[in-house]
Amino acid sequence: MKIPSLSTILESGLRTLRRFPLALADAIVGTIVALILVDWTGEKDATWWQLNNLFVASTPGIALFIAASLSGERRRWNLTAGSGVQGLVLVLLVLYGFSLPRDIYGPPYLYGIRHWLLLIGVHLLAAFAPFAGKGDANGFWQYNKTLFLRLLTALLYTGVLWAGFSIALAAVDHLFLVDVRPERYLELGILLAGVFNTWFFLSGVPENLDGLEQERAYPKGLKVFTQYVLLPLVVVYVLILYAYVFKIIVEWDWPKGWVANLILGFSITGIFSLLLVHPLRGKEGVAWISRFARAYYIALIPLIVVLLLAIIRRITEYGITENRYFVLVLGVWLAAVTVYCVAARSPGIKVIPASLCALAFLVAFGPWGAFQVSERSQMERLSGILAEAGVLRDGRVVPPVKPIPATASRDVSSIVRYLCEVHGPSALQPWFDTPLDTLGLSGPQEERSFGGEGQARALVALMGIAYVSRTESGGFTPRRLAAVKAFSYEVQGFSELYPALLLKEGESRQVTLVPGGDTLVLRLRGHSLSVSPGSGSGDTVSIDLETFARALVREFPNPYALPTDRMVIDASVGGRHLRMYVRSMVMKGEDRPGDVDRVEADVLVGKTKE
Repeated sequence: MKIPSLSTILESGLRTLRRFPLALADAIVGTIVALILVDWTGEKDATWWQLNNLFVASTPGIALFIAASLSGERRRWNLTAGSGVQGLVLVLLVLYGFSLPRDIYGPPYLYGIRHWLLLIGVHLLAAFAPFAGKGDANGFWQYNKTLFLRLLTALLYTGVLWAGFSIALAAVDHLFLVDVRPERYLELGILLAGVFNTWFFLSGVPENLDGLEQERAYPKGLKVFTQYVLLPLVVVYVLILYAYVFKIIVEWDWPKGWVANLILGFSITGIFSLLLVHPLRGKEGVAWISRFARAYYIALIPLIVVLLLAIIRRITEYGITENRYFVLVLGVWLAAVTVYCVAARSPGIKVIPASLCALAFLVAFGPWGAFQVSERSQMERLSGILAEAGVLRDGRVVPPVKPIPATASRDVSSIVRYLCEVHGPSALQPWFDTPLDTLGLSGPQEERSFGGEGQARALVALMGIAYVSRTESGGFTPRRLAAVKAFSYEVQGFSELYPALLLKEGESRQVTLVPGGDTLVLRLRGHSLSVSPGSGSGDTVSIDLETFARALVREFPNPYALPTDRMVIDASVGGRHLRMYVRSMVMKGEDRPGDVDRVEADVLVGKTKE
């Protein structure tokens, strides 16, 4: 294989820039903003959140600009039409950015969920938009095959470059004693993924889209992988699910809720596998693929019935939430696709991504969408429980005359917690005179810290009902601990404040004291936090964070709203007194219980008393 010259690479890069100028500009802007956010020090102020929203708004832009550019090429739009569509995409992205809340990652979580739906939708749009319409089935498949293989190649190249440059940075760090901060490795990955990966991927997008219809090449490796790996796995999945259905019939025990997710996952994996081998249908030697595809869809019918019955029963018992809504909608979509593929003589493959794209956009917005339907359903459940308990009368909440049953208290707590976390408490406002938007919150940091549970606790207490936390209900293992509100510092005896100090496992941060130029080194490893003098003289103090966390969880049922006076750690080392006001602490998962992943704290430092 001939290695391309530098001039050839530059020419290809410039041609890609001329072909996809706004897609690359979007990637570059998003990368720059991400680098600024990663390197940000201090508090997350209004500017940080504005930049964060700019980054979030840029993420669907690449796929949208690609879809617009390729659709224009395929349909031979003139300069005015093509520029108009690209400009419309830019306007939509700007409007989307302004519509985002201050913190898309915190409650209410509906904005984050909607963002993922939009990402799925725009990528599916880029997959079929240039070939929308009848015909060109082979061209459509060849186009997506090329994109898929190009993406895998781009990811491989990006990963190798990141690993190579990371090793080089580590060598410079250790051999020349240059302080390379851990963030630099992440920033290197962001730069390569955002700019190089996007540019490299776009340079491999086919230029002659019309000519793809005559393309008949089929990668041998893909054929072997699909025929001898994916399709046998699909058969195994179907057999497992049929065995489970047989178990249901024999034991007459209704299926667990997660069986719907299994059926969806296995079914979509099978459909994806059949899409990969679509060009082989009817070819000599592999005619069995057409019969296999039809048999597969027929075999799905009983499983889809089980899926729909399971999710409908779940909805009947507990109402609709976003997760159940998505499972129900995907179940109906799977049923429709199955009927279509069984009934049609020659089913078109473009129907699958096009219908999924339409679903992603439809369920994200509107009164029929996942969020409004789920909120209405849970509000109806909550109002029914409260009315039956005598707490809701004439559209207003009144204190209960007597304690409500424990099951009702648990259900009310669960529903209110869901509403606060996913939608916010605004739907409940007509029941109260007290403003609910800041109830139980002392600031934006607390809202992000404990994920709406503090708000739910305060709101349920306002109803005169005993709150039942996740921990108390037995369905939750705390992995994050957070203070309920902002700290009030006792600064007497301290000379330095280091706000929002973030410690991560395996990494170290140095705190330089002024005056005196002393250094304290804080390291988080396993379940302990060590504090030692940077000079190397003096003893190291080790703080057992696991014991600290377990004591808090035992005493307080809500780990997201811990009293601030209990989130303070003191240590003395090297003639310095250190006091940590722990904002939040994230524990490890099941593989390493008790170990701490990260700690965010405000740190005061002063001289120890003589």
